[in-house]
Amino acid sequence: MTLLAEDVGSLSLEPQSVDVAVFSQSLHHLDDPFSGIRQAYRLLRPGGLLAVMELAAHDPTLGTGKTKAQVARF
Repeated sequence: MTLLAEDVGSLSLEPQSVDVAVFSQSLHHLDDPFSGIRQAYRLLRPGGLLAVMELAAHDPTLGTGKTKAQVARF
């Protein structure tokens, strides 16, 4: 297994070159989190896994409609 940490804005990897891409407590730091997700998805091989671990809001209803609608586009 090779682990690589890179800036999502300047990835050096070729498209469809990884089996797993992980965002851990980081998407909320990006100006455009969905652009970051698209970049990671571009790197995944067919059947690859995109894992996202993000902070949970204290209020479970806060922003969930917007998030679900945006994620549904993928």
